[in-house]
Amino acid sequence: IRHDPDADNPLIVAATREDYPARPTRAPFLWNKPDHIVPYVKDGRLKVNFKRHAYLEADIVAAQDEKFGGTYIGMNGHGVFAALNNRENGQKLSRGGITLDALTFATAAEGAGKLFDIVCAIQSDASKPRYTVFNLIIADKRDAYVLINAKRNDFDTFSSNLETYKDLEDFSIGLVKLPPQEVIFVAGYDDNDLKRSKRTERHLAAYQKRPEPVFGNIASWHDWVANMVHVPEEGNPFDYSIAQPNPADARDNGKGDPAWVTIGTSLINTRKAGGVLGYEWYYHEDAPRAGIMSFLEVGRERKKDLSVTI
Repeated sequence: IRHDPDADNPLIVAATREDYPARPTRAPFLWNKPDHIVPYVKDGRLKVNFKRHAYLEADIVAAQDEKFGGTYIGMNGHGVFAALNNRENGQKLSRGGITLDALTFATAAEGAGKLFDIVCAIQSDASKPRYTVFNLIIADKRDAYVLINAKRNDFDTFSSNLETYKDLEDFSIGLVKLPPQEVIFVAGYDDNDLKRSKRTERHLAAYQKRPEPVFGNIASWHDWVANMVHVPEEGNPFDYSIAQPNPADARDNGKGDPAWVTIGTSLINTRKAGGVLGYEWYYHEDAPRAGIMSFLEVGRERKKDLSVTI
């Protein structure tokens, strides 16, 4: 993610999603019907914190995890972007609803502040289901944040970018404001965590030197996408590659599961258009590679395929 409120394109995002290929996922679409917002039930389906109309009125465009009903990445009509990453080490409540919650707000600052309080309240109540650990990015043309829901004492509270945090019995919740004009990696640990994230250590410096993609020009993503492509190499692929392969032997996979691979790629660029943040979104239901990306034309509810040369 690169954020610069003074730039004509204040928000640039390149993201991959790692999961099981068999997990049903719907490509990004406009969530404008009541049945898009499924109710929370005890089998772990979507849990959201607001009334259904809040989601339907926000002009949310997001992918959907069709197993549980939530999303991991999206934009809304106000130009607010949200995406959720796993943090290492944690299993409990499905979190696709918290990403949708973020997409109901008119500004990233308001959403980050209110969701910090909501997550603190949920995680402090051991008598009810709690979220498994995550990093939630929420950004717009003015601000960019990471809401960190970590295991107790599992993030850097000495960071100069930390706005607030709260230690609970089992969790530590923090709100980090991302610095502008820098490329920031948010992976399975803290933002730009060079100590623990091998992928961040390997790729961050290169990305900070990459030219920015140009709005309206998919070819200008060349350097960003090329660096995301999996390159075979000896060792653990989770230690060096942004996109994950599907090794034949589970022992070659950092998760210990050969079915856990990159199953989605998103490239998002933005442009200031009056008082609204316009955006373009290139999406691929696979790992980044030479071939086809789909350009979402959400207003017309269709996609057109564009070739990406790497």
